Amino acid sequence: MTENRNSDKISAVKELFDEVGKYRNTDDFYELLEFIKRFHNYSPFNCLLLHIQKPGSLYVATPTYWRREFNRSIKPGARPLVILKPFGPVEFVFELNDTEGKDPLPEDIINPFRTRGRLNSLSFELLHENLKRYGIRYVEAEHGSCSAGYIQENKTPNSFQMVEFKKEYIPVKVIHNIVVNSHLSEESKVTTILHELAHFLCGHLGSFDLKKIPNRKGLSQNVEEFEAETIAYIISERFGIETDSIKYLSGYRGIDNSIPYINLECVLKVSGTIEEMLKQRVKIPEELKIKDYKR
Repeated sequence: MTENRNSDKISAVKELFDEVGKYRNTDDFYELLEFIKRFHNYSPFNCLLLHIQKPGSLYVATPTYWRREFNRSIKPGARPLVILKPFGPVEFVFELNDTEGKDPLPEDIINPFRTRGRLNSLSFELLHENLKRYGIRYVEAEHGSCSAGYIQENKTPNSFQMVEFKKEYIPVKVIHNIVVNSHLSEESKVTTILHELAHFLCGHLGSFDLKKIPNRKGLSQNVEEFEAETIAYIISERFGIETDSIKYLSGYRGIDNSIPYINLECVLKVSGTIEEMLKQRVKIPEELKIKDYKR
């Protein structure tokens, strides 16, 4: 089944993926994922832009950052790489090989992959807090070893959770429940939440009249699962959480060594949204606030 969209407004990323075939090959796609997890100081979408322009990049930064942090200057004639700037149009950055300087580089630039471990407690708390802000109730239940968890529409009428807002607490509608196996390790619980949250933010369950959520209900299960697990992998790797996502994703490889026809732009943007949920409190959608609540 095809994704709901206006055919006259196909994004450049979708055209690159669907028409040109870039990243449709499994090896090319996994190479992109490895690149994205290396540059955890840039958004996943900006990582895509960097990879398109210079796939072998080890580290990129603005001229000011190179000079201030590493005492390095930009080589004459070096070509800048273009990325999107938060709250602005674009920003120009330069790759390590386009800089020069005598000072030794820090180990985390030469070897950028983070140490494997657990999600820090603050990020864990923010994730759970932000689930509420998106109208999601988190529940743990005793399941068998073959069931990690799932997300489902909340069928209980008038359900809400109290969420802090401007130093007060306001009621926020519950539109979904994420149910996770209580027997899982903390790391597995987090990756399960990431996977199910990705389903919601990608619009696999519909938009539920939320402006920020696309209505992409009706995609094939292969596409939905590949998108959700790719997002879980990106976030897990960039935050140093153990995951078996690559093994999971390899099960969806086509006979021609291709991956499903996912929406790569949606995957990267949702990955960025979830990353923000692990770093700070996100804005509560106006549609979920209960306006006429009486204490």
